[in-house]
Amino acid sequence: MFASWFDDISLQWKLLVSFFTPIALMVLVSFSVHQNTQSIVEDNHWVVHTHKAIARAQELLNLAIDMETGQRGYLITGDPVFLEPYDLALDVWNQKISTLSDQVSDNPPQVERLKRIDDLHEAWLAEAGEKEIAQRSLVGNGNTTMQNVIDLTQKQTGKKIIDEIRSEIAMFIEIEQKLIQVRVEKSDNSASQTTYVLFLGTLFSTFISLLVVAWSSNRINKRIHLLLNAANQLSAGHLKQVASTLERNPSMNGKDEVAQLTHSFHKMATNLVRSNSQMEASNQELIAERKKAEAAAKAKSEFLSTMSHEIRTPMNGVLGISQIIASQTKEPSTKDNINVILDSGQHLMTILNDILDFSKVEENKLELDIAPFNFEQVIKPVCSAIKPMADEKSIRLIVENEVPNNIDIVGDCARLRQILFNLGGNATKFTNDGHVLIQAELNQPMNELLLTVTDTGVGIPQDKHQHIFNSFEQADASTTRKFGGTGLGLAIVKKLVELMEGKITLNSAVGLGTKFKVSLPIMWQERQATDIHPNLLSTAEPFNTPLNVLLVEDNRINAIVAKGFCENLGYHVELAENGRIATEYLKTAKYDLILMDNHMPEMNGIEATQFIRQQLGLETLIFAYTADVFREAHDSFIEAGADHVLTKPLQQESFFDALQQFSSRLPKPANSDKTIDLTSNVIELHREPIEKLSLTEEEISQSEVIQSFKENHHELIILLESTSRELEESIDQLIEYYMQHNIKSLKQTLHSIKGMSLNLGLKMLSHQALTLEKQVRHQQLPDIEQLQKLINRILVNEHQAQRMMMAYAPQLPNRTG
Repeated sequence: MFASWFDDISLQWKLLVSFFTPIALMVLVSFSVHQNTQSIVEDNHWVVHTHKAIARAQELLNLAIDMETGQRGYLITGDPVFLEPYDLALDVWNQKISTLSDQVSDNPPQVERLKRIDDLHEAWLAEAGEKEIAQRSLVGNGNTTMQNVIDLTQKQTGKKIIDEIRSEIAMFIEIEQKLIQVRVEKSDNSASQTTYVLFLGTLFSTFISLLVVAWSSNRINKRIHLLLNAANQLSAGHLKQVASTLERNPSMNGKDEVAQLTHSFHKMATNLVRSNSQMEASNQELIAERKKAEAAAKAKSEFLSTMSHEIRTPMNGVLGISQIIASQTKEPSTKDNINVILDSGQHLMTILNDILDFSKVEENKLELDIAPFNFEQVIKPVCSAIKPMADEKSIRLIVENEVPNNIDIVGDCARLRQILFNLGGNATKFTNDGHVLIQAELNQPMNELLLTVTDTGVGIPQDKHQHIFNSFEQADASTTRKFGGTGLGLAIVKKLVELMEGKITLNSAVGLGTKFKVSLPIMWQERQATDIHPNLLSTAEPFNTPLNVLLVEDNRINAIVAKGFCENLGYHVELAENGRIATEYLKTAKYDLILMDNHMPEMNGIEATQFIRQQLGLETLIFAYTADVFREAHDSFIEAGADHVLTKPLQQESFFDALQQFSSRLPKPANSDKTIDLTSNVIELHREPIEKLSLTEEEISQSEVIQSFKENHHELIILLESTSRELEESIDQLIEYYMQHNIKSLKQTLHSIKGMSLNLGLKMLSHQALTLEKQVRHQQLPDIEQLQKLINRILVNEHQAQRMMMAYAPQLPNRTG
């Protein structure tokens, strides 16, 4: 009867009945164990407490040893470096002794012993430590002799006190260890009692538990056996076998929890079989899409980073020098060629800026610059840039500009130029025979600008038309290998056209050419015949009075370009290599204009601008001069106090516009003609004649390492010969690797010079080498002026090494040579 009732009740009641008795027994056992455990915990607490006290006592002993060792090292060598452990130990001694006293405050004899240790420490400081250190310091100053220090040390006053300190600390530790022994024995007794109670109680509880569990589990085992097998098959992944196994389980017809669980498990297994098939297919799709997304994100990130760092810097030099040449040359053909370079370079910079802003375009965060312009400002630079490529391929470039010349279009000139350049450049790149036709017309009634680019090139397959505007994609995988490109051009065009609320259409067939048509809603205005449209690049000089300009720039190429640009206008330019140097100049000198770069060592441009405005209180006109094209960087400059932001490379048009805008804050123009002083900025590494160098920069004769060999002339000569040879070789390597732009080898040579100079104790030489090595680590050639200074210092030291060899060579009795 009891067995039948047991089978009908729920599993919860089954468990309660089965485990009520053993649980009650275990509670009793646990209470007894808890009492003994509390005693063990308390004893262990005291053991840990005592161990900590011993550890802190050992720390005191180590501090005493450190102080004695540091003092002894200083007395022997006189080098203050040996006093570092002495000073560190002295700084923390009082804290350590106080902490330990608080820790053993429950043991008055031990507290009294710590007081004696502290008194001994004070006595050692007064009678030996500080006294002997002070006496040794007088030796270094020449106020006493080393013999006095030795006599004072030989009294062994400090040693006796230190020995007493060690003895007292050892006694302290011994007492604490005895306390540990007592408390460990007490803890062991409690543990033994706990073991007996736990062992006997567990045996009894186990016996009762086994008896109850064996009986109840036997009643349940048969019903869940098939369910267990099904679970094992499920964990092994055999989903279909699980479903078939559960269908034969008789528990599915019952009414208790086991039967309900079996039924749900069967339903779950059936659903898992179906879901697993769907999931496998979905996972394969997700993996493929994830790989594509990761590859696209990585390619985009690497491309934008490369564009930012690798193109803007050389283009800054190209465009800057080109403008300088344009202002200097009188040859018409040269001017035409330079204008082509400038137009192409300016457009390339526009493309680069757009690429850097591509992510903002995708997020609809890029703002258009709306201003009136003549369409010739769009079409001429584009054609000037494309025509050389068309001429090289012997194809015709046909331009049909139907936009009236007296019409000014209101919109973003640079973005329109980029759209047309990308389409025209692509057409030229993919056309080998025939022509490229660029057409432009203004639909005045509809306020639409229509741009059409047609070519007779390779064409685009029909199935690729939908993908041709995707980022980083081209019509064919072989396109990049045959024609180059990143696959961004048409994607940028598409984004820009959409940003202008226009549309672009494509008609193309393989072998028949391609036609792109862009329609843009645009505002326009008619210009009067008397209006004179400004030139794209003005060459007029806005001021006749030379300005006193402070150029803050750390990059030598950029500095040469900017300095030459300003000097060609007759301005006096002074260069500061970073913001910190610029602020020092401004404390003593007055300037009419400051051109401020941003990314510089020590103090960047934004920090320097804030310092000039807030700390120096100067109102000098500041033009930020930066390669940053992002709006956030420009806003930060303005917030710091800059009056205007110019983007590298420095453009005459934008520079003159800024000067005109702030002309009221500049000196009034003079009536006299300005003479432009053209100077060469080309610097070459060279060996300076030794008679022109300052011999006071040599360090080798003061080297402590060299001085230590003075008693052994033979070894000294060998060392000097080796040093001289390495210095001589390093000069040749520095000049050769710099001229070859071999950054890897240049880095190795600088590292070698730094290591050699550190070994010899040549502080200035090692510092110069380290500074240049840091520059080379960023894969950039070092500052040529700093490199020349390093070569000069190496020459001086190499010359001094030769002189020292000649001086000591006659003193060698058996030396031949």
